[in-house]
Amino acid sequence: MQDSVFCRQFSMKLLFRMKPQSAFYAGDYSEILACPFPHSDMLFQAIAKAWEMLWGKAKYDLLESYLKDTKPFSISSIFPVIGNVYFVPKPISWNILASTGKGKSTSIPPIYWISAETYRAWLAKQETTWNTKNFIHPGLYASTLEMEQIQCQVAWNADYGRLRNCVEVCTGQATAFAANQVFYAKELDWYFIAECTQEYSEKLEATIRLLADEGIGGRRSIGCGAFQFIPPMPIPASLDFVEKNIEGNFVIFSLYHPSAADIQNNILENAAYQWTFREPWRRNAQQQQIGMLQEGSCFSKNMSAYNALLDITNPGMSEHAYTYVYPFQVVAPEAGGKHE
Repeated sequence: MQDSVFCRQFSMKLLFRMKPQSAFYAGDYSEILACPFPHSDMLFQAIAKAWEMLWGKAKYDLLESYLKDTKPFSISSIFPVIGNVYFVPKPISWNILASTGKGKSTSIPPIYWISAETYRAWLAKQETTWNTKNFIHPGLYASTLEMEQIQCQVAWNADYGRLRNCVEVCTGQATAFAANQVFYAKELDWYFIAECTQEYSEKLEATIRLLADEGIGGRRSIGCGAFQFIPPMPIPASLDFVEKNIEGNFVIFSLYHPSAADIQNNILENAAYQWTFREPWRRNAQQQQIGMLQEGSCFSKNMSAYNALLDITNPGMSEHAYTYVYPFQVVAPEAGGKHE
């Protein structure tokens, strides 16, 4: 359950929708086809930088607000939306039934994202049966009714294997590097959810407006990560479950680094979770990777009070380095005993 101090400060949840205007580069990690969108730590990095560009570090130091436990806002990671069909991370506890004919078995491809209606069915403890017509490459699954609104068959693709040349301005020497860019179907947009007060919602909107031009992720100098700004909107009816209070089991819609108190309280007991390892976002030194629980991880135990930022400063460094680790929690019906 979110700590009460944090909850009292929030007055609204808003949905920020963004229309990609270019390819996206997030590094060369292997899961990019499964999740080719900025995670919550990368999104916060971009927001913090744009925040400083808009208002300066002295007057509106966003990091200082978090360090003082003010917690101006909470954000999810970025997810896909096609038309009016919003997709969320597939909860690790969620299962799909194989549709089998007489003497035949069904091979189900990996599913990384499920539609909001499919998530609502999971909350209602309704079983979902595999239907190949409801699958969108490379790993999205929607309900039959939602598929009537969706025209694209491939949501995104990557250009792995294609090389680009980087030419040094001074020497003229060319160096080849892997492109590793993701290209999205024209029908696909991004979105994320933020929970904040009225005061910070206005600043956050201005920040996202600036990021539309600045871009998110790597290789922004060649145009990667740019998007069209769309004013924030209330949470749509299909995503109303993100508004529900957490009273028991929940799923996280952002990356989360467990606090020492949560580990001591066995937060991972009877949980369904998966780890990922992330590079820190401040390049003041060579840092070790940080273990984070992925979006879609399911829990049955309440979390303790924790900080939104994790200090990952190396000894001897004068400038502190932080990464965003606050869990964006969404109601769930159950949490199984599965982990990777």
